[in-house]
Amino acid sequence: MTPGPGPDPPPLSEGPLVSVVLLNYNGRRFLPLWTSFLKEGYPRRELIFVDNGSTDGSAEAFERELSRSFPKVAVRFVRLPKNVGYSQGNNAGVREARGEVIAVVNNDIEVSERWIAPVVEAFREDPRLGVAQSRLYSLSDRTVPDRVWNRVDPFGFAHPSPDPSGPRREVFYAEGAALFVRRALLDDLGYFYPEEFYMLGEDVDLCWRAHLLGWRVAEIAASVAWHARGGTEEGSVTKRNPRVLRAATRNRLATLYTSYGAPRLLLFLPLSGLLALARALLLWRRGDREHARAVLQGVVGFGRDRAFLRQRRSALQARRRSPDREVLALMMGPFEGLLELRSLWEETGHGRPGAGARRTAQA
Repeated sequence: MTPGPGPDPPPLSEGPLVSVVLLNYNGRRFLPLWTSFLKEGYPRRELIFVDNGSTDGSAEAFERELSRSFPKVAVRFVRLPKNVGYSQGNNAGVREARGEVIAVVNNDIEVSERWIAPVVEAFREDPRLGVAQSRLYSLSDRTVPDRVWNRVDPFGFAHPSPDPSGPRREVFYAEGAALFVRRALLDDLGYFYPEEFYMLGEDVDLCWRAHLLGWRVAEIAASVAWHARGGTEEGSVTKRNPRVLRAATRNRLATLYTSYGAPRLLLFLPLSGLLALARALLLWRRGDREHARAVLQGVVGFGRDRAFLRQRRSALQARRRSPDREVLALMMGPFEGLLELRSLWEETGHGRPGAGARRTAQA
């Protein structure tokens, strides 16, 4: 018998404290965007600025702007001595957060003046809503929806979502660029992002674990933010480069390994590994050996980490409340996913010598 989702968490207090974690690495060019968090109208909020070993003076520039234009606003600074990556950087901020609701945002995000309240209202209305995402628009053209990646196929690859509609949209995962999480969910999960992920796939892993414990994930339309993309990772995080491919491959396989129950694990983990090898072969054939090696290094990295991932898997599977069939129902179908992967990979020029790389599947 499958256990239920567990008791509802305690209701949020009246006007709960919301902690906003802003992660920055060499984002001085985005400093004008950060003042939007100070102008946001929600009355009970704290801003935690995590500087991830920046070398461009961005944290110091933000401090000067605060003293000049917002002298009465208290911002807590967390300064990391070196760039520890996206997951550990966000985790450092989350550990400092005191709120019942925690928002994590990239440094290339600007928020509307009523960005927080719609999410707090959604959490109040639905006690099983554990993760929420703002509705993202392009900073370069504020009326155009940003290209967000809220869908996942059973092989663990993330896919772009259609243009959003409606006041609330259920999604498989919320993009980490502007993500809210309920404190009660973090207490249930035990940790926020996997420390070793460094970058990419951490939001998929978080939301997959949330689904397994019976929580829901949604995009809230009234919580509006604008996204420049490319502030946390130079250029678009979806662009094809060796570091991205290596991390994405390793992290995708790790999430599959820890999240699936045994029957689906035996089916989808080997297939996802074969897709990674096919991707490496296509890259090799087009003469892109550096990127082909990066994919293979991601596979090898997953294999190297199996020992501690086995412990993480055991702990998660022992506590899961939702069967794989319910989680799979939230995903794309496998054939739809394969067809879209083919289209995405063709778009980036996989297997076509000389073709330009533009976009690829995130994981």
